[in-house]
Amino acid sequence: MNEVRTDPNWRVIVDAIADPALVVDSGGIVLHFNPLVIDIFPRARTGGSITSLSRDPGLLRAVQNAPQNDGRTVVALHDRVPVERRFSAILTGLATEERRPGEPAQLIVFRDLTDQEKHAQLRADFVANASHELRTPLASMKVMVETLQGAARADEAARERFLAMLATQADRMTRLIDDLMSLNRVEMRAHLSPRDIIDVAELLDFVVQTLEPLAESAAIKLELERPPHPLKVRGERDELSQVFLNLVQNGIRYG
Repeated sequence: MNEVRTDPNWRVIVDAIADPALVVDSGGIVLHFNPLVIDIFPRARTGGSITSLSRDPGLLRAVQNAPQNDGRTVVALHDRVPVERRFSAILTGLATEERRPGEPAQLIVFRDLTDQEKHAQLRADFVANASHELRTPLASMKVMVETLQGAARADEAARERFLAMLATQADRMTRLIDDLMSLNRVEMRAHLSPRDIIDVAELLDFVVQTLEPLAESAAIKLELERPPHPLKVRGERDELSQVFLNLVQNGIRYG
C-alpha cells in the first residue's frame, strides 16, 4: 500500500514547513494546511475547495492537472485584494498508485515575494536617483574647476566663492556615497547578528567630542550625563555611532 495513504505523520510534516503549505486531493479539496496559511488566506478551512482561497487561473489549472503531473510546478500569483501582494505557489504532485477523493494528491507551498520585489524596486530606484544626484554636483564641480583654471585664476574673490561651492558639492557627494555604502552594509549583514559589545557611555563621549565644534558654532553646550553603572549593548559600533551622531546633529541644527 502507498506510504502517503498510510503514514499518519504527513500532516505533522506539512505543519513543520517554514512557509504556508497545504495539501489537496485530486478534486482540489483542502485536506490539511499549516497555521501559516491563515496569514495569507484567512478563509482557509479543511474540506473547502482551493477555489475558495484563490481564483488564479494558473493555480487552479495546475491543481486540476495534478493527476497527469507528479512533478513540480511553480505558479506566480498576484493578489490585489485587500492589498496588492505577489506570491509563488510551488505545487508538488504526491505520487500514488490511484488518486481518489480524500487522498493527498498535491502539496502546495506558498512564498510571499511582495517584500522581496519591493526591496528590489526600492534599491533600483535608489541607485538610479543616487546616480542622477551624483552627476549634478560632479558637473558643477567640473565647471567651477575649469573656471578657476581659466577666467577666475587671478580673481581672489571669485576663487574664494568657488572654493566654498566646491566644498559644499563635495559634502553632498560624500553624503550620497555614505548612503550607498550604508545600504550595501545593511544588505550584506541582514541575517548576521552583531557580535561586538559596545560601551554606550564611551560611544557617546566620542559623539560629544565630534560634534562640539558644531555645537559651539550654534552657541549650544553639549553635556553628557553618565549612567551610574556601565551600560553595554551588543551592536555594531559604526552603525550605533551614526545613529547617535545623526540624532545629536539634528538636535543642534533644528532643536
